[in-house]
Amino acid sequence: MPPLRILVLVHEIFSKTTPQQLPHLAFVILKCRRSFSTQPKSAGAEARRGTTVLHVEPGPRPKVTFQDSGATKTASAELVVAADGRNSAARKWVGFDLHEKPQPFYFAGLLMQGVSVPQDHSYLLFLPPLGQATAMTPAGRGRFRTYVAYQDHEGLRLQGR
Repeated sequence: MPPLRILVLVHEIFSKTTPQQLPHLAFVILKCRRSFSTQPKSAGAEARRGTTVLHVEPGPRPKVTFQDSGATKTASAELVVAADGRNSAARKWVGFDLHEKPQPFYFAGLLMQGVSVPQDHSYLLFLPPLGQATAMTPAGRGRFRTYVAYQDHEGLRLQGR
């Protein structure tokens, strides 16, 4: 089984637009993948897996060039969703500028099992005097994902297996 990953969306508008007035939303990536593979079809769209996108051409009707089963194909759509991560090739292809500020923090995460805390709670702890924060959120099946944020000038790196 692939490692469990969680997608956390943080945006100031969530607290105004969600019924629960939440400051963030978190999703278990595996459940998102399942939804992304079944939901588009029911909405009249097509989701493809196992393809390699070679290029996205922006415009009123964007075009996507991709490789599928060894053949290069092109398709167009009213909307193209590119979820290719931090080093997005799609962002470069369509000419979006990257605006990034240096972040003075490192973040480390860990998947834990056998933790005896309620599965319907998330925990956040902020330590302003130390410039640190930690979070713990349920990841399903008795597992929790925990994160720690600490300042980059502390002289340590939490990383590895």
